[in-house]
Amino acid sequence: TRLTASFGMWRGREYELRGVRPSQEGELVLVSRSDDAPGPEWKTIRRHPNNFAATPVEHVLGVPVAEVSGIVRVTATGDLGRNRKVEILAEDAEGRLAVIQSNHWDESDQRRVIAYWDFSPLYASEPLSHQSVFGWIPADRVSGIQSETEHF
Repeated sequence: TRLTASFGMWRGREYELRGVRPSQEGELVLVSRSDDAPGPEWKTIRRHPNNFAATPVEHVLGVPVAEVSGIVRVTATGDLGRNRKVEILAEDAEGRLAVIQSNHWDESDQRRVIAYWDFSPLYASEPLSHQSVFGWIPADRVSGIQSETEHF
């Protein structure tokens, strides 16, 4: 389940949105992560298995922005302790949270979550101190969980 994402209502149903700004054609892209496409006009995209915190298949459809209402961007955040802030991207069926570092951490803290929780750096070729780390962690390890909603 996506916890940090943009959402909107289209034809009486809530969908995830690729973003809150319309394309040059005046469209927003709806995303469905169900097993089957909601309709024949939806395009199916098969994701690379290493695409972090994403389902292996998603269905997308561009629709006129005027047809989408209640557009919001939801951001979930938490803390791994010692002021190690994270953005919470999703939750899996086992209750683990997909998180990414959202503030500056000591490099030793980054190495600790890489070793203990099998986190990964965003870029293999960059020094660890210049980037964020991400990974899956049991939900009970994240405290101070908050959700912020921005309306458009």
